[in-house]
Amino acid sequence: PRTAPVVFVGSPQTRLEAYRPTIAALAFHGPTVAVELPGVGPTGPLPAPLSLADYAHWLGSCLESLGLDDVT
Repeated sequence: PRTAPVVFVGSPQTRLEAYRPTIAALAFHGPTVAVELPGVGPTGPLPAPLSLADYAHWLGSCLESLGLDDVT
C-alpha cells in the first residue's frame, strides 16, 4: 500500500483535466492531490509571468500548507 500522497500538478502545457482518469484510478489506492499552478485554469493569466523558481517556491508552499512533506 502507498503511504506518500501522489501529487499531480497542472501546468500551462498540461491541464489537470488530462490527468482525470489517472487521478481517479490512483485515488482508490491512497491519497492523491491535484493542484493547478497560479495563472493556469480558472484563475486566468497572471499580471506578470513567473519563473520556474517562482512556481517551485509556490508549489513547496502549497504542499507545506496542506501538511504534505513526503509526496510522489
